[in-house]
This record gives sequence, C-alpha cells and structure tokens, in this order.
Amino acid sequence: MSKRKLLNDQIMARAKKGTENFRGKLGNTVTYDLNGQIVKRTIGVNTKPATNAQLMGRQKVSLITELLRPVKEFLRTGFALATKGSLQSPYNLATSINMLHAIKGTYPNQEIDYSKVIFSYGSMPVTPDVQVKATDAGLEFSWDKDYLEKGMKWNDSILMMAYIPEKRDAYFQLNGSRRNIGTDFLGLPKLNKKVHLEVYSSFISANRESISNSRYLGNILW
Repeated sequence: MSKRKLLNDQIMARAKKGTENFRGKLGNTVTYDLNGQIVKRTIGVNTKPATNAQLMGRQKVSLITELLRPVKEFLRTGFALATKGSLQSPYNLATSINMLHAIKGTYPNQEIDYSKVIFSYGSMPVTPDVQVKATDAGLEFSWDKDYLEKGMKWNDSILMMAYIPEKRDAYFQLNGSRRNIGTDFLGLPKLNKKVHLEVYSSFISANRESISNSRYLGNILW
C-alpha cells in the first residue's frame, strides 16, 4: 500500500475551518487544525522500537518545552510580529527556532545552550554593548543612550529577562525604559540560596511594530 493511500485512509474527515468546533481525541480518532483545515485521523499504538533519531528528537522537544514553559507571556510579545498574519503561534515559532539553535551535545546528553537561546525575534538591529550588573535587589541594565542606527528610535523600550535554570523560572519586564534613558532595573525576589541567572535583553518600538532579536548578556551568580 502506498504512503499516499495509507495517509488518505487514515484521514477520516475534512471540513472548512469554522464549521466544526471540536478539537481533540475521541475514541481512536483525533481532530486538529492543519493548514487552515480541520483534519480527523485514526490513531493507534506504534509497536516499533524508537530509532536513535526519534529519541534524539523527543529529548529536544522535552528540553525546549521545559525551557519555554515559564516564559510564554514573554514569547507572546517577543514572537508576535514574526507570526503576524500566519497560522503559526509565537510559542510554536519560538519552539522551532530554539530546537534548531539552542541545543548542544548528542543524545542522550543533549542540553540547552543558553548563549544561543532566542526569546524575541525581529528585524530591528540588536543593540550592542548592553551591560548588566547584580545588586542586592536585582539587576541593573545600562547601554549607550546616544547609539542609534537605521531601524532604531530614541523611544524604543528595553525588554529584560533573568532566567533561572535551577528553578525553571524567569523574571522579566516587557515595558522597560526608553532607549534614550540609558538604564533600567529588573527587581528580583530574595532567595534562600545563590542561583545562576541567564540574562537577556531586547528592544521593541513604541508602537510595538518592530522588535530586535534577544541578546544574551551572560551568566550571573545572584
């Protein structure tokens, strides 16, 4: 039996989007959206042992899912423009990009490369030389308030994030200071023990129509 015939046999129904509300598993079928259509497929148990490539892919998915779970709100801003007008969600695009670029090592020892993680994605130039230092109450960010290049404006705002791998948690600010201020502060709660912070920044325009890729600022013990 050809793959095309098997695929067609497995698809139980199609309907134009909007004519059916149910999504999910029912009996031995599952209904979901695919490229603007509602597709219903039969499902079954795969008894074949997973290949090494499949195991590697599953581990990547698990790593990225854990990474992005605490920052979904940030991603809705960070990837909103990149997914505007498409069927892809900000979370799904963030997953795809970080699956490709933010994992290092080989299965079964793959891990997140925090220096390659992207939390915002856009066409605005990345602001160079953003500095960050720890204080008793949080993180102080600073940058050259007079630096501008094409695609940047004085009233762009900074987005700041401190990601805590040990706790699978993050603290962030989506409405920071304007570019021409040159500094901002991200407050952090007091913790019982020292933790490593993976720190990021990006800038977004005042009208929220342009955003830069996030920039990794390093690891800080706090």
